[in-house]
Amino acid sequence: MPTRPACDCRRQPRCRRRFRRFNPGPGRGLVWVLAGLLGIAAASARDRPVEPDFYHGPQESGHPNLLTIAVGDDQSMVVELRYPNDQGGFQTAIGTGRLDETTREALVNDLVAGGAEAVRLRWRPDHGQVTLEWVGAAPARDFRIDGSYQRLTREQRLGIARNTYAKADQTLLETEAALAAAAVASGDRAAAEALTSDQQSWREALPDSVELAWNGFEGDDPVHQLDPNYWDLLTDLLQARGQFIRLRADDRPLASITGSWWDGAHGQLMITDSGPEATGEAGFDFEIHTLRGRGAHVGHVSGRAAMIDDTTALWRDSEPAAFIDGQPAELTFRFDGRRVVISGQRTQYYHGAAAHFDGDYHHLGRADGPAEKGGTGVGNADPG
Repeated sequence: MPTRPACDCRRQPRCRRRFRRFNPGPGRGLVWVLAGLLGIAAASARDRPVEPDFYHGPQESGHPNLLTIAVGDDQSMVVELRYPNDQGGFQTAIGTGRLDETTREALVNDLVAGGAEAVRLRWRPDHGQVTLEWVGAAPARDFRIDGSYQRLTREQRLGIARNTYAKADQTLLETEAALAAAAVASGDRAAAEALTSDQQSWREALPDSVELAWNGFEGDDPVHQLDPNYWDLLTDLLQARGQFIRLRADDRPLASITGSWWDGAHGQLMITDSGPEATGEAGFDFEIHTLRGRGAHVGHVSGRAAMIDDTTALWRDSEPAAFIDGQPAELTFRFDGRRVVISGQRTQYYHGAAAHFDGDYHHLGRADGPAEKGGTGVGNADPG
């Protein structure tokens, strides 16, 4: 049976977990990390906000690992680690632990997906130093965190965040120009003009994207612009946008519809098991997660869609409890190369009031950017 979202508001902890997992940011395999930028306003047992400490650590790819730690009065810790990955972007991980006042050590859990592994943290604030040591199973190859981290002032951390944002902004402008030039060179001037127009609209909508990614965090508030997390968030939005416009320009043939699809914002489609059912009917299993609107409303639905022709599939809900006016929810999938257009009817049971599943989703594949013309598509792609 398809499941209904637990709530409509990302302010609820359960929705934050889902948001962390399913919103795209640049990084290893397009890990969904924007919720890692929720900020480090850790609270003590009395819910008193705690000013975090900032650190920078071992250099990787010319950028430092950035560590933020907040410790409450009960010695509970919230740890945010922002580190570069092999694709030139960043990933953000959030973990929790409890500081041992005697040893000044803590095991930080949940810093990586799954929560089974842990990082040992040795905290020596009197020396302005923190040491991280990986103590779990073998980490992902781009999760290089072991070493000593030196203290940063808030002003230093803010300067790093602003400089990184400026570089990301320049890179996005260069990516846009390169893709537009390639379109003109191929004789598709209309595509180049559409890209430029689309990018302008996207930049105009950036304040709304900031608010959606972080409820209550308004970019035009001068106080917020003094928070390093604001600039980290903008950096991730810019890097994610650059990756998305490269995906849209990818004209490789698609060998298989299975894998991950992304709408460039806060919607992810996963397609698995595209084989026939026992009845011989062609179809595929799917799962969609979205986050939409100023209220940050979530949506989640899963099921099996049946192919009704070579390019179109239909899912019709069989759960009477979810019917609207006695009619089932429906999703139509129209495939066009590496894009699928989804349109829904009577899907309100599966998302908040401002959310929806409709949109253009693009296949992620395994490549970070478009392949050369004539390249082959990649089936069964997995962004993880």
